[in-house]
Amino acid sequence: IGCGDCAFVCPTGAIQMGPDGKPVLPKVKIPYPEIEAMMKKEAVVTS
Repeated sequence: IGCGDCAFVCPTGAIQMGPDGKPVLPKVKIPYPEIEAMMKKEAVVTS
């Protein structure tokens, strides 16, 4: 998923940007439907 800045997009803050500029993914995998729901929620909030 191309979200851009993960730290900005992810409402939980579980994903942080590493020192090399790449997102550091949490060990726990988030179900895809949950991610889509978060993305839609974010889109509604920011618009």
